[in-house]
Amino acid sequence: MASHGNIANMDNGLYRDITVYVSLQLSSATPTTQPPQACPNGTPNTAGESSQGGAMTDARHQSQSAQNHPEPDVRFAPSQVRLTPGSIYADAQQAGSDYLLSLDPDRLLAPYRREAGLPAKADPYPNWESMGLDGHIGGHYLSGLAAYWQSLQTWPFLERATRMLTGLLECQDASGDGFLGGMPHSAELFQNLRQDHVQAQSFDLLGSWVPLYNLHKLFAGLLDCWQSFQTKSASDMARVMVLRLADWWCDLVDNIDEQNFQTMLTCEYGGLNEAFARLYQLTGKDRYLRQARRLTDRPFFEPLAAGKDQLTGLHANTQIPKVLGYERLAEITGDEAFRKAVDTFWHGVVDKRTVSIGAHSVSEHFNPPDDFSAMVTSREGLETCNSYNMAKLALRLYDRTGQACYLDFYERVLVNHLVSTVGIREHGFVYFTPMRPRHYRVYSSAQRSFWCCVGTGLENHARYGAMIFERRPGKDLEQESASLAVNLFIPASLDWSQRGLRISLAYAPGPGTTNIGCLDLEADDQSQQTLDLYLRHPWWLEDASYRIKQGQANMTVEPVKSDSDGGPRFDHLHLTWTGRVSLELCHQVRVTAEPLPDGSDWVSLLRGVKVMAARSDDADLIGLKADDSRAGHIASGPLRPLGDLPVLQGAPQDFLLPHPQDDGAIEVAVSRPMTGKQGWTDSRLLLVPFTSIEASRYSVYLPWAKDGDKDRVRRALEEIDAQEQAHELQVCDRVDCGSQQSEIDHEYQGRNDRQELIEGINTRHALAGGCFSYRLRDATGGAKMLEVAMRDQHSAAPYSLRTEGLELGQPVRSRENGSILDRYPLTGHGLNALPDRAVRVQVQAGDEGPTPDLLTLALIRG
Repeated sequence: MASHGNIANMDNGLYRDITVYVSLQLSSATPTTQPPQACPNGTPNTAGESSQGGAMTDARHQSQSAQNHPEPDVRFAPSQVRLTPGSIYADAQQAGSDYLLSLDPDRLLAPYRREAGLPAKADPYPNWESMGLDGHIGGHYLSGLAAYWQSLQTWPFLERATRMLTGLLECQDASGDGFLGGMPHSAELFQNLRQDHVQAQSFDLLGSWVPLYNLHKLFAGLLDCWQSFQTKSASDMARVMVLRLADWWCDLVDNIDEQNFQTMLTCEYGGLNEAFARLYQLTGKDRYLRQARRLTDRPFFEPLAAGKDQLTGLHANTQIPKVLGYERLAEITGDEAFRKAVDTFWHGVVDKRTVSIGAHSVSEHFNPPDDFSAMVTSREGLETCNSYNMAKLALRLYDRTGQACYLDFYERVLVNHLVSTVGIREHGFVYFTPMRPRHYRVYSSAQRSFWCCVGTGLENHARYGAMIFERRPGKDLEQESASLAVNLFIPASLDWSQRGLRISLAYAPGPGTTNIGCLDLEADDQSQQTLDLYLRHPWWLEDASYRIKQGQANMTVEPVKSDSDGGPRFDHLHLTWTGRVSLELCHQVRVTAEPLPDGSDWVSLLRGVKVMAARSDDADLIGLKADDSRAGHIASGPLRPLGDLPVLQGAPQDFLLPHPQDDGAIEVAVSRPMTGKQGWTDSRLLLVPFTSIEASRYSVYLPWAKDGDKDRVRRALEEIDAQEQAHELQVCDRVDCGSQQSEIDHEYQGRNDRQELIEGINTRHALAGGCFSYRLRDATGGAKMLEVAMRDQHSAAPYSLRTEGLELGQPVRSRENGSILDRYPLTGHGLNALPDRAVRVQVQAGDEGPTPDLLTLALIRG
C-alpha cells in the first residue's frame, strides 16, 4: 500500500555603479562524473563532489539532546519569508494552497462522525477515503492548514482548521473514551486489540487497511495544529484532543503482551513512534517516551542498529516514518542504537538507491542496490510520499549534525522532485514519477482522488521558504549582532524585523552555464548598517563572483575555506552600507553526468542542481487526470519502446554542446538509431529542467554508451522491448503476491496465511487450512489461461484454486527463469460471462500443510 525565467527588477545596466568586484576562481567549468563523498559514519553526500568543510558552525549542530541543551533559534518564522511571485516555487505553493482550500471539512469529517455514532452532515469523499482508509486525509488536511497558516498567515487556513478541529472535538466527545478516528468498524477493531487479539500483515491489521498508519496522520495533524496556531481556541482544541487520544492509546496497548505488540507492528503504522516522542518533548510525560520506545519494529530496527542494510524488497514508505521516530528518539535519549539505525538507513537509501532527482523506490519498494533495471522500465516509479519524508529526515539530520550532505540532499529533492509533484496547470498532485524514458505522470482530481500522496501533497508545497535564509547568532545570541546565511537559491524575500532589514533574493539562469542572482538589502533607517553575509557555496558551483550593483557600500569577501567537520561551505561577505544596497551574484555552475547507482548504461545530466530532461510527445496520456478508481494514480497509457532512444556516447565532454541561451537548458550530441536499419544518424538533443515539464512524456535518464559501443546498448534496449512486447501481448492482469500495493489494487483477502520477503522477493503462502484470494480482471476479454507462479522450493506442496463462476481445466506445469509455473486453461465462456469480466481467485491450503510460496497470479492470453 502506499503509505499511508528571468530575474524581476534587475537593472539592464549590469555593470554600472560598481563599487566592489570580487571573483572567487575555483576550477574550470567542465562536465563531471565525480562520485559523492560519504558523510561521517558511512552516510553519503548526494552531491556530485566531495563536501569540504565550511567556515560556519554553531551550537545547534552538536549531537546533544534538545531538552538538556537548548539550541539557539536560527530559523526565521515561516511568515517572515515569502516566495517571489512568478517563480516555480511560488506557483507550486499557490497551486497547493488552492487545492487544500477546495476541500470541504464536512466531507472530510464524515468518516469520523460515522465512527462516533453521529449523524452525517455530508457524504464522505470517494476513493481511498471510502475504501478502508477512511479519514486518513483529515490528518494531512490539518497539517497542511497549519503549515500554510505558518507561511502565509491568511484567514482561510485558520478558519478551515477551526471548523475541522471543532468537528473532530465533537466526535471525540461523543466517543467518550478519548478515541478519535475514521477507520471503518473501529470499535470492533480496537476492542479486539484491547483483548490482546492480534493478527497482522504489512497492510492489514485484523482485516483493517493500515489503521495505525491512519491514526498517525491524525496524531501528526493535531500536533501540528497545537504547535502552529497562535489562536488559543485552535491550539487548545488540538492539544486537548491529541492528549486524550494519546492516553486512550496507552491504555489500550497496556493490555497487549510484547509478542503480540510486535506482531501488531508488522502492519504499517506510519510514524506513531515519532508522534509519541513529540508528545514527550511537549509534555515531559515519561509514559509517552515509553510508548515511543515500545513502538519500535524490532525485525526492521535491529539489523539497522547493527549496521546491516536489509532494505531490498521492503515497502519503502512504511519504513521512513519509523526512522524519523528513531531520529527523534536519538535526539531525546542519546541512545546510540537509534542513531546508528538512522545512519545505516540513510546510507542504504540515499547512497545506494536514490536517483538524480533525489527520490527512490520502484512500485513503492526498495530495489536491490546493484539492479536498477526496474527503475528505467516500470511505469510505477518514484513515490512522492517517500521524498516528503526523506526531506524531513534530511532537515532533522542537518539540524543535529550540520553535515553538508544532508543540506545537499534536501536541496536536491526539493528543487527537482517535490516542487514538480503539483501540477501548476493540471491542478493536481503526483503519486508516481516514472524514470522510464518517454513515460508520463498522472495528476489527482481534487474531489475524486484521495491517495496517500494527495495527503502529503497538501503539506509539501507550504514549506519552500523554510531553509532559504537562516540567522547566525552573534555575540551572546543577540539579534543585533546576528549574521545572515543564504542556504538555498530560491527567489524569496525576508522581513528581518528584529534587525530592521528587508532582504530579497532573485535568482535565475543566465547565458550558458551561468546563473545570475541579485540580493537586495534595505534598512528601516538611514544609519550605517553592518552585516556578515554567508552565501552557501554548494557542490554544484564552479566559480562565484559578487559585486555591488547599486547603492553606496563597502564589501570584503573571504574565499571558500575548508574545514574538517564536513559542514556546508559558505562565501563570507562583510558588508557595510547605508539605506539600500543591491549585490549581484554570478555563479558558474557545473554540468554533471550522474549514472544510475548500479553503474548500468543510463545517465542523467544536471545543470547546477537542476536535473535536466528531454521533453517527448504528449500523445496517449491515458488517465492524465485521475479518476476515483483504486489504481487511478498509475499512468496506464502505452509504454514507448526503448530501442529507438537517442544514445549518448563517450565521456561527458564529448557530447556536451555549447548552449549560449539564458533558458537554463543544455544541448547534447546524440546518435539516433535509423528506423528499420542498423545505422545511426547524429543530431542534437535539447534538455530542459525536469521541473518545467508538465502533462507530457519525458526522459530523465538516457542510454549511455560510455565505452563508445552504441550498438551494444541498442541491442540491450531492443531485447527489453521484445520481452515487454511479449508480456504485454500475453498478460491481461497480474498480481504480485506479497507485494503491498499490488495486493491492495487486487483486493486481497486472506485467512491464516503469511506474507514473506525471501531473498529480496515478496511471496505469499497459506498455512494449513488457510487461504488467500485476489480479484483479477480481463479488461479486453482475451484471457485464455490462469497462470500461477511459485518458488521452486516447496513447489511440490499441494494447493487448490477456487474461482466462482469460472471453470478451469487441468494445469500444465513448467519451469521458467528459476520459477515453477502452473497454467490452468479457462474452459467454457472464460471471464466474458462474468460481471465486469472479473473473478476472485482463491488459493486454498489443505489440512496437511502450507501451500507453495506464490510469486504471481496472472490472467494470460495463452
